Amino acid sequence: MAVLGNSGLLPNYEPNSFSGLYHTNMTATTFSPEELEGLNGRHIYEFTNIDFAQAGDLYRLMSDEEKTDLVDDISDHLKNVKRHNRECQISYFKGANLEYSRRVEQTILSFGSEAQK
Repeated sequence: MAVLGNSGLLPNYEPNSFSGLYHTNMTATTFSPEELEGLNGRHIYEFTNIDFAQAGDLYRLMSDEEKTDLVDDISDHLKNVKRHNRECQISYFKGANLEYSRRVEQTILSFGSEAQK
């Protein structure tokens, strides 16, 4: 198996705020027909708040202690992330649960100057 450098230091996910990979719904230009048995297809991906339903449901099922542990762990790591990336991540938490995003944001703010600007 050849990996050819795995794109070096570029992120291997998208969307990202750097360069490299990016999402497109242009299936017609990227589809190469091949002979198959059965069904094959490509579908346009729609980004909606329902994408966060499972994370929100899980958060609501957690005990208060589990929620606090989760928020503390996430906040401890996010304090080391650049502000624009951190704000993007917090917006994802907001899609899952408003309390969840608020607690993460407040915990990061409590780190004060420790949090990356």
